[in-house]
Amino acid sequence: MTDENQNALSRRRLLAGIGVSTAGAVTLGAGHGIAEAAPEAGVSVPADRFGRMFPNLPAFAPATNQVRAAMSDIGKRGGILDARDPLERGPIDLIIDPALSVNNRDNPFHTAGTTFLGQFLDHDMTFDTTSPLGVPTAPETSVNARTPALDLDSVYGGG
Repeated sequence: MTDENQNALSRRRLLAGIGVSTAGAVTLGAGHGIAEAAPEAGVSVPADRFGRMFPNLPAFAPATNQVRAAMSDIGKRGGILDARDPLERGPIDLIIDPALSVNNRDNPFHTAGTTFLGQFLDHDMTFDTTSPLGVPTAPETSVNARTPALDLDSVYGGG
């Protein structure tokens, strides 16, 4: 076997590498999540609470009625973020027929499944049962009803 063949990535080497990486991640995160980010100096949020990623970052704009109206205008039907897809055709047709989404081009690097996987992971690790919709709530006051680890409790429940 030549040196080039020995160093080539084979299916076996790829799968072995994935297995070793997964085993290491599971070992590091056994029962505790894989890793916890170091809190910003002077900021302490209990592990069972939500928090902000950048607590010292100021808001991009004050929460005025004018800003709220501008944000609503951006997101409304026909607003600048509306791709004007024919929603009556349904999600499957919109995904598989690019001619229906000419204003909403596909991203060649992310499939539709990327969004669903992200939502699945998020919903397995987070669940806020206390914050009412439409009412601003400090995230630090909201208890996370799930464990902050991928333990599939959203699929299998507590066991």
